[in-house]
Amino acid sequence: MENADAIATQLPAQRTDVTFLDVTEHAWELYDWVERAGSFPGASGEPSGNVYNWLRLTSGVRAIKFNMEYDDGGMCSGGDDFDYMWSEMMDKLHFRLAQLAYARAAFEAAGHLLLPDVPDGDSVLEAVLGVLKQADTSMPYGAATVGGSLTAYLAEAPATYRGGVGVPEVGTGGFSAALRAAIALQDRAGRGLLRIPQPLSDYDDLRPTGEIETKAAAEGATVLLMAVQALLGWAVAGGLIGAPDEDKYPLDGMWLPDGNGGGSWVEEEMSYADYLPVLHLVQGEQPADHGVIGD
Repeated sequence: MENADAIATQLPAQRTDVTFLDVTEHAWELYDWVERAGSFPGASGEPSGNVYNWLRLTSGVRAIKFNMEYDDGGMCSGGDDFDYMWSEMMDKLHFRLAQLAYARAAFEAAGHLLLPDVPDGDSVLEAVLGVLKQADTSMPYGAATVGGSLTAYLAEAPATYRGGVGVPEVGTGGFSAALRAAIALQDRAGRGLLRIPQPLSDYDDLRPTGEIETKAAAEGATVLLMAVQALLGWAVAGGLIGAPDEDKYPLDGMWLPDGNGGGSWVEEEMSYADYLPVLHLVQGEQPADHGVIGD
């Protein structure tokens, strides 16, 4: 079975002019930030409440193993090949669906902690979208691009997989539409409405499927984690929580885009407040077209 690192290669490496972390590493950096942050309003127990735990789960799931064999002792070699390929496909797809579910839980937990007026039984989606609409500066770098990527994957996925998700047209709706689509996708998975892909076979050729479905689930998790980042940024800007009172040291240096095609190269410590909008970016990645960056 392919491990999580191999599965990560299915995602586009370059969505923007810098490289984004895979879901596993993205969630790790986010829970590290939350763990170091100030107390959340309304949280009980740990300062970060349940947000920290759901983010750790998102990062902590590294592989899922399926055995789809139909073992009645009478399978032909073609049937064995089909079951083996189906097992590998399910390993990949449900690894990403698990991350999608945990990222959704982290998003909901963060929303309920930071927006306590939302009743416990209600989704926080519309409330979060409402506050973020008034706080564009808190959106992580590249959020709109990732939202468009999810929309494109869902548009390409079979209707039996995405049916009912309400996929906006590619390039429309921005990050808000992508966030709604990510939650709708996870809802369908949780209610058993997603059609599980199977290998394709015409008796002469056995081919895997499910690649686009797997990518959509992973990109949906990234959208949800970016929404958590955005909500934390809004809360820090509004004084609801404090950013960690320490510095972050990028071990391999880090390119910080300014959103206008430029940016700066950081090799020393930076504040965790400055790190929050860019913690989903790979350290040590410098856009190729910026040449050698001075001090």
